Amino acid sequence: DNKYLRLLNLETRVPLKDWPAESLYIISTPGGGLQGMLGCRLEPDCRLVLAEDAWQRAIAPLLQHHKHMQPAKGFGFWLGVGVACCALVASIIFYSPVMLDEVARAVPRSWEETLGTYSANALTEGHACKPNAIADAGLQRVLKALDKRHGDFHVYVAEEDEVNALTAPGNNMVIYSALLKLVKDQGQLTAVLAHETGHAYYRHPLRSIVSALGARILLTIATGNSGFATDAANAADQLAQMGSNRAFEAQADAYGMQALIRNGIPPTYLGDFLKLMPDLMLEKEIPEWLLTHPNTDHRLQLMHEELVKNPPHLPPGPVKQMFTEQEWQALRHYCGDAKPAK
Repeated sequence: DNKYLRLLNLETRVPLKDWPAESLYIISTPGGGLQGMLGCRLEPDCRLVLAEDAWQRAIAPLLQHHKHMQPAKGFGFWLGVGVACCALVASIIFYSPVMLDEVARAVPRSWEETLGTYSANALTEGHACKPNAIADAGLQRVLKALDKRHGDFHVYVAEEDEVNALTAPGNNMVIYSALLKLVKDQGQLTAVLAHETGHAYYRHPLRSIVSALGARILLTIATGNSGFATDAANAADQLAQMGSNRAFEAQADAYGMQALIRNGIPPTYLGDFLKLMPDLMLEKEIPEWLLTHPNTDHRLQLMHEELVKNPPHLPPGPVKQMFTEQEWQALRHYCGDAKPAK
């Protein structure tokens, strides 16, 4: 009857809850192969992500009867746009980490979530792996332990030969299958996740995108411009290059080590993983200023200096295992049994 949107359990089809139509609002509409996002004023922490076909089937009929689902952009909204853009201009003129922090703070969380969802989908489009309930449950639990401030992360796993993990704005994280096959033990994978939560903590993805793409990316989110899909793809490209920012990587390394220590895990696991990276030997032959990313030896040296200066106090006995054995095996084979990266 177009008075509410009913959410069902995907497997059992049992109704989970009804969202009244008058409480719904559109965060972003689908387009260009990217998903749309819907919010509910009764549950401000919840987001419903829908593919274009589901949007047309379930949301379009509601739109015809409830035009208010797209919230009006009043004075306060445009004031926020103005503040964000002014801060952005200032950061371009007086580029500094402090100014980028001000820009990040001025960007509403809903914009950041929209940008992150679209960017993560663009990064994994065509090679995303099917969700694995056991592995996903383990990832969520460990990420919460590493970063309790941000709550749930939306983790995407993609079949990819590149050894990498990326953090997108709005608690979105992309992990490539080659990384899951390269890590030697749970400690190394936990260290990678700890490093990525450092990027989320400092809002590095948003700061990187804003710095590279400027006011256009903010205005397309704010106005719902149809060109957002293209800008989101550009944002995804920028995320893939975020590792070139030495300051961001150093901050994420430091945060990651502290997150490991808080959970009783030796921070040296992060360095152990970095030593496995396939391009480490090539780095040794090239000056750091010619590299497109921070020199691994330099990162390892900074980590060592920090641990000498502030040695961690860890509980005696075996190293804590963050994943169950079942979760660990599910993660190692998340995308199947393709050959591991060399």
